[in-house]
Amino acid sequence: MEAFVPIICLVSLVLAIVIGVVRKMNVGLVAVIFAFAVGYYIVEIPQKDIYVKGWPTQVFFMSIAVMMLFGVAQLNGTMKKLVQGMVYLTKGNDKLLPFAMFIGSTALCALGAGVPFCGALLPIAFAIAVERKIDPLLMCLSTANGVMAGGLSPLAIHGATAASLGGQVGVENYLPIWLCVIITMIMNTIIVYIVRKGYKIPNAEHDKAGAIEKLDKKQMLTLAVILTVVILALVLQYDIGLIAFCGGAFLILLGCADEKEVIKGLPWPIMLLIGGVSILVSVVNAGGGITYLADALSNSITDVTATGIMAILGGLMSAVSSSVGVVMPTLIPIAGELSKSLGVSASALVAGIVVGSNLVVVSPLSTVGGISMASLPENIDKNDFFKKLLFAAVLYTLSGALLGFLGVYGWIVG
Repeated sequence: MEAFVPIICLVSLVLAIVIGVVRKMNVGLVAVIFAFAVGYYIVEIPQKDIYVKGWPTQVFFMSIAVMMLFGVAQLNGTMKKLVQGMVYLTKGNDKLLPFAMFIGSTALCALGAGVPFCGALLPIAFAIAVERKIDPLLMCLSTANGVMAGGLSPLAIHGATAASLGGQVGVENYLPIWLCVIITMIMNTIIVYIVRKGYKIPNAEHDKAGAIEKLDKKQMLTLAVILTVVILALVLQYDIGLIAFCGGAFLILLGCADEKEVIKGLPWPIMLLIGGVSILVSVVNAGGGITYLADALSNSITDVTATGIMAILGGLMSAVSSSVGVVMPTLIPIAGELSKSLGVSASALVAGIVVGSNLVVVSPLSTVGGISMASLPENIDKNDFFKKLLFAAVLYTLSGALLGFLGVYGWIVG
């Protein structure tokens, strides 16, 4: 029976998603049922540990904090005016907006804000999508791709961690590895743009593309607080979740928006979705499901397939744990050993790990995907968007693996 536990765990995850989709109910609710049944009776996890260890506290708090801050801005009209002004600057070339969000996100995150800064960028991307009637998935992924491209900068926490760990296994120059990430995300952005038909976005006449309107006192105060949050996150490296929460509460205290309306607008159904599935994924991980998959892949590793395999392993592990706190610190030292035994460049293996472990963050179970779900406009089907982000995470991981198998990362790092 013990040998079948990992398989049972994996099957339970698949069943929870299928049942939720077929029954058109929140997958998170179904996931908790499976988490209890499999976690307690099969994996034998203490009942309290099932939800205490599985609940995504960081993603939950950050989502609530950022959405409260931007909820105030949405309710008092600040977001609408900012979006109109931003769209106006494109002079009606709406086809360029997805690329503008990619470039802007890359630049901001590369300066040091890193991946957590997605909480400030994704609500703006969705607001633009609604304002200009652009595919929200296209705007979401374009922004998320920029977040990841910039977030692996050596100035950001994810990139700095990767550079430090890489140095310990013989990687002398981290910049080519960062270039691997950037190239992968540019490729994914172009693919998403083509698949989601961004080239068909109609241009608006410049005088109708949105005017820059004057902000009133409450809106100016709201903008000042948002900019303060941005500066504290960018320059002083404050935790964006904590300062965003304080910023939102401060604005409510000063009467910039109605407290009841702000709280009512928080994404509780989405948090149940993310939280419930995360609890089940935690059980699957504890039951050895992820290790089972990882072992199946690692058993077939060779000098030719090593980089691609490491990208897949990084993606699988990052789907259930922190890329910066768990995956890279675990796999990069292994890359050093594999480099010696297989005769493969340590830089190429590290590149595969760094790319693979960070591509999957668009999953709704991870930080960027979770913030995306929390930022969704009300008129978008949450379950459908959840599936699309999950599918995107799988495809992104495969794209990184493909480039690894083709030797692209090995060629870039030299």
